[in-house]
Amino acid sequence: MGVPQKVMEGTSKIYEPSEIKDMLKFLMGVMPRSGNLISTVSAEGVTNVAPYALCTCISFNPPIISLTVGRKPNGKKDTEINIDETNEFSVNIVTESCLASTMAAAGEFPHNVSEFEKVGFTKKDSTVIKAPLVAQCPVNMECKVISRTPFTDKEGNETCIVYNAEVAKIHILDSIYDNSDARFNYEKFGLIAKLGGFQYNRINSLLEITSAQQ
Repeated sequence: MGVPQKVMEGTSKIYEPSEIKDMLKFLMGVMPRSGNLISTVSAEGVTNVAPYALCTCISFNPPIISLTVGRKPNGKKDTEINIDETNEFSVNIVTESCLASTMAAAGEFPHNVSEFEKVGFTKKDSTVIKAPLVAQCPVNMECKVISRTPFTDKEGNETCIVYNAEVAKIHILDSIYDNSDARFNYEKFGLIAKLGGFQYNRINSLLEITSAQQ
């Protein structure tokens, strides 16, 4: 029998989802993930790049990325428009060194204006999709959409759309990842975790344990 583990102090309160003041901030606060820049290109060739919190892997074989794009009060975001036109996007992993430009890319820009030049990002060519990669990000994934699912609130208003996309190509700096033993150098990586609101956490301290199966 295992040794009983310590239970955290405090009173556990129960809420209906509708009672949570800011659901997105709550979910990100308890389920942190990497900061992600999503790059797309329109049918006319105008590029777009913007940060998205709800982006994560949901399968490793095949490698599938799930991306949630919320609706603006006045309609669709450029990211959704571009993905629907091209069925592709790139995921670019944010590090601390490019966080300021990432936040700037979250601003409002006209549909025919590329955020890349406005916020200081450099375009890097993809190999199998048309959307460019962000050169300042040490990890980039070229993705092709395989499904899309819209979601609505209780009043029937469409609030977001979830894209599932297969990773077609991966770009990663050899200075931060050794593929021979599947190991990252997190000191050089500068990876950050997205929390709630405008909060991030540095990934600079690892807790490595031995699996019970080893």
